[in-house]
Amino acid sequence: MFVAGGESVRRASPQFFRTSVSVKQAVTGDVILVHGASGGVGSALMQLAAWRNIEAVGTAGSKAGVQFVKRLGAKHVYNHSETGYVSKMRADYPAGFNFIFEMAAHTNLNTDLGLLAPRGKVAVIGNRDETKINARQLMATEGAVFGVALGMSSDAELRDFGANIVQFLKETEFRPLINKEYSLDQLAQAHKDIMDNSGSKGNLVLRIED
Repeated sequence: MFVAGGESVRRASPQFFRTSVSVKQAVTGDVILVHGASGGVGSALMQLAAWRNIEAVGTAGSKAGVQFVKRLGAKHVYNHSETGYVSKMRADYPAGFNFIFEMAAHTNLNTDLGLLAPRGKVAVIGNRDETKINARQLMATEGAVFGVALGMSSDAELRDFGANIVQFLKETEFRPLINKEYSLDQLAQAHKDIMDNSGSKGNLVLRIED
């Protein structure tokens, strides 16, 4: 039996724990930015941040996506398809963000560096191409950038992630959000939608029947 929600938990939720539990960076009192909060990993991050009482700010690429992220517990949500959204974030959060989860580093990394709080950190979760940055922005805040890859987790870390996810599911009403499911013969369309998915709302799931 294939359960789309269970598969989404397995793939998306551990990314949050990989960065904020195992690395132990984001803590209560911090303000984090999820740059791309409406997709599978981003929406899991928003839900898990709310559970841990971490103030989370999100972005989405459409009006529907903005409303979707608001329902996940975001204090503020910005439409990253709109001109001037970065200036709005700077005005609302002049002290910057302690932690930024970045889904599209090839586009946003240099912008992220200018949004960091002193000694803030950017976690690169997604990237599709080379990017150019002004490293002086890192010097100004003594900020840092690091990559996130679930495959680098040890067996002990994976067990810890699993235990945290089970606790999260028991203590909250948050659940994985499925945007669309695909059969195996729709694989090409699924790949296209992943690459083109600018206004996402949750997970895209490939269904493989026995």
